[in-house]
This record gives sequence, structure tokens and C-alpha cells, in this order.
Amino acid sequence: MGEHALLLALRLAHVAGGIMWAGAALLMAGFVVPAAQGAGADGFLPRLMGDRRAGLYMMATAIVTILSGIALYARMSALTHGAFAESDQGITLGIGGIAGVLALLTGALGTGPAARRMGAIGARLRGESRAPTVDEARQMGRLQARVRVGTAVSLGMMLIAIVCMAIGRYV
Repeated sequence: MGEHALLLALRLAHVAGGIMWAGAALLMAGFVVPAAQGAGADGFLPRLMGDRRAGLYMMATAIVTILSGIALYARMSALTHGAFAESDQGITLGIGGIAGVLALLTGALGTGPAARRMGAIGARLRGESRAPTVDEARQMGRLQARVRVGTAVSLGMMLIAIVCMAIGRYV
């Protein structure tokens, strides 16, 4: 693959991956999770959290976005013998990249495990055809709060990344 084609492929992967990742996160946080909160411990939200496809989609789009961004940044830094990383554009894009990595880590280490635990509890309750105990309901409430906070932190980091990527070329 030629240098120009590689650059285009990396940019396409980075922009498309970022759009899909942020769009899915915004859809989940802004509409799906709030609408599902009232469904209770045995309702829609634990079922959704137990479905591995949503988590895998989020992780795959995040990884494509992060890795292609790192490749683009490394390429520009290498071509300029490090001068790019010290430029206003490089610093702005670097801040955005760090924010993107923090969004990924928040999801992978915080939100994701809490969501999987909610899904497991919900599946167990459905399998046993019973309502949650007081302890299980409390645990589900704590997990839902962890998912809400983790999602808000991830979205905040994504917003920083998006702004930095949008303005990086013009600073």
C-alpha cells in the first residue's frame, strides 16, 4: 500500500471509528439507558447489559479509533523528526488522543465490568423466575450508578477528544 493510500485508510478508520464509537455512546447514554432505568432489575437494562454485542461493538470501534489515531500521530511525528508533537496542532491532537484513551479505559475498566455484572444478575433472576432480593436490588442500583457515572466520564473524555480533533488543524 502506498504512503498516500495508507494515510487515507488511517484517516478513514480514525474518523469513521470515532463517529461510530461516540454515536453509540451518545445513543446509549442519552436515550437507551435513561429509558430503560424504569424497567427494574429484571427488565430491559440488565438484558441489554448482558448482551455482549453492544460491549464488543463499543470496544471494537474504540480500539480502531485509538490505534488509527496513534498511527497517524506517530507518522506525523516521525516525518517531522518530533517537531509535530511540539507544535500547537500536535499538542492539541495529543490532548485529544489522551482524552480518547481515557474514555476507552473508563469504559473497559469501569463501565464494561459493571454492565456485565448487571447482565449476569439480570440473567440469573430471569433464569430463576424471581424478583431480586433487597441485597440484589441494592447491588443493581450501585451497578447502574457506576454505569451512569462511567458513561458520563467517558462521554466527557470523548467530547474533549472530539473538540481537539475538530480544532487541532486550526490552532
